[in-house]
Amino acid sequence: LQNNVTAIRQAGAVPVLAHPNFTWAFGAEELIGIRNCVLFEVLNAHPAVNNQGDDSRPSTEEMWDRALSAGKLIYGIGTDDTHKIATYPGKSWVMVQAPELSESSILEALENGDFYVSTGVVLDNYKVTKSAVKIRIHPDGETRYTTSFIGEGGRVMARSDSLNPVFKKSRGLLYVRAKIEDTNGNLALTQPVFFDE
Repeated sequence: LQNNVTAIRQAGAVPVLAHPNFTWAFGAEELIGIRNCVLFEVLNAHPAVNNQGDDSRPSTEEMWDRALSAGKLIYGIGTDDTHKIATYPGKSWVMVQAPELSESSILEALENGDFYVSTGVVLDNYKVTKSAVKIRIHPDGETRYTTSFIGEGGRVMARSDSLNPVFKKSRGLLYVRAKIEDTNGNLALTQPVFFDE
């Protein structure tokens, strides 16, 4: 993995550690140890990549929280990994906040964590201050939403059913990320925020 990441960087591109649970390729230890790579695939829509793990292997979200809990800053991306257009295109993607629609702006936003993963949930706003994370969810008819704010060890720190959930920083908090799920089975994952004193 490290040799590939280094070669990708040398070629002037942005590396992504893809589908870790496909053939059980790698885990949290590799995420923690990798250098010069800040993107890994936390959500892949291909039906055979084992996002949820099994009884003896963690899910990709659990891997992510293990790496984050070890102090490793790594951002989770989502893809549809479409190989056949007739099967699963557009099932997972990233929503990027960039100043312009250009390759360089989008790649810079990805490397800075200025994006979120979605399978259908849309955010109208996402703001991080020194003391809080504020989200505004775009409503869709009668759909309801639950936001879980997740911290160290994958622990749920708070939950909200509001369209405008807010998480206020608490003492001793290493990081927080949000998982927004709707009543139609869609979700969004925000990037981790490390609160420095």
